[in-house]
Amino acid sequence: MRKGFTLIEILVSLAVLAVLMLAFVRFFGGTLQASGRLQIQNELLAEAQIAHHLIASRVKEAWYVWPSGANLRLTSSGWSTANTLDGGHDWTVGPKFLAMILPPQKDGVECSADKAGCFRFYAYYPMRRSYYVSKAAAVEALDPDPANDSKVWVLMEYRSYYRIKGGKSCPVRPDGSPDPSNTGYRGKRGRLLVDYLQPFTDPWDPTYSYPGLFDLKASGGKVTSVAIHLRFVREARGQVHRVPSRTDPLSLSTVPQNLDVLADASNGAYCR
Repeated sequence: MRKGFTLIEILVSLAVLAVLMLAFVRFFGGTLQASGRLQIQNELLAEAQIAHHLIASRVKEAWYVWPSGANLRLTSSGWSTANTLDGGHDWTVGPKFLAMILPPQKDGVECSADKAGCFRFYAYYPMRRSYYVSKAAAVEALDPDPANDSKVWVLMEYRSYYRIKGGKSCPVRPDGSPDPSNTGYRGKRGRLLVDYLQPFTDPWDPTYSYPGLFDLKASGGKVTSVAIHLRFVREARGQVHRVPSRTDPLSLSTVPQNLDVLADASNGAYCR
């Protein structure tokens, strides 16, 4: 009776084992790649949803929204409010910039005594990611991402109270109507809202572009609706991930609810 295995049998067994191992590695590697892609897609989608709903909630509460074409300057200096797309610190309301005034959080409370009685100013604008990475302090820094830094944007949120204790600026005229020409919102700084915002033209596919981040509709001098268009893109491990995967950006339209609500100017509580 023969004992052991012949050389040919051993070689055949090793070949079969090698084929099985190769199939396993390919399957396992493909599973990891798919899992990695799904994770990145989910992260981008989560950021998109957060940004959409946050901005929409501000717009819905807005007491005044600046119309397209209005020119604003958040600050005269400082990196966090810089217009890295056009240069300087000036912004024009439209596809790249959205600004609004929200009513006080508490009615009948004097702003000079409690910030909850102050009107609130919010603005949203894009910034080049490379610029943000180079300027942000450690507590708010993003990790450098060489594959994306020079290609994508981040979305910034600027917030301020319309006046502080001892200040005199107020967006309310004596009749209670908006007076957004006052500059009580100046002097603060912008903060990161969301990362990996796609520029209007896809940096990996120049044949695709979309018109802008914000689309404002107005009637009778008042902004009646604001559409928010966001699209996110990130290159990771040699692959480009987009949210949404189709060509159209994620869009959400909302209507300011407080445009016709006048402040209670009878006792001047908001603007003392």
